[in-house]
Amino acid sequence: MKIENNLLNQLQANKTESAQQVEKQQKQAEQTSSASKKDSLEVSEKARLLSKARVALDGVDEVRAQKVNDLKELVNQGDYKVPHEELAKRLAAHIDIKR
Repeated sequence: MKIENNLLNQLQANKTESAQQVEKQQKQAEQTSSASKKDSLEVSEKARLLSKARVALDGVDEVRAQKVNDLKELVNQGDYKVPHEELAKRLAAHIDIKR
């Protein structure tokens, strides 16, 4: 008498297919969840201000820097003369005093 394991082979094949389907569903779920997640970045207020300051400093003319250096040299040498009239006009304009 010959005993065949046909039913046993079919059960194992069904288990293998079921396991593969579960793995496939898990992979799809992982891909879906990772695809829906997006990277985000929050920049603090200090970082925003620093960024604005850098942009502003990048716009400073070299001519202005040269003028400042020239004035520093005059002050160090003791040759700088304060323009009193111009200084008074500018101060008065900032505090709303009219002549």
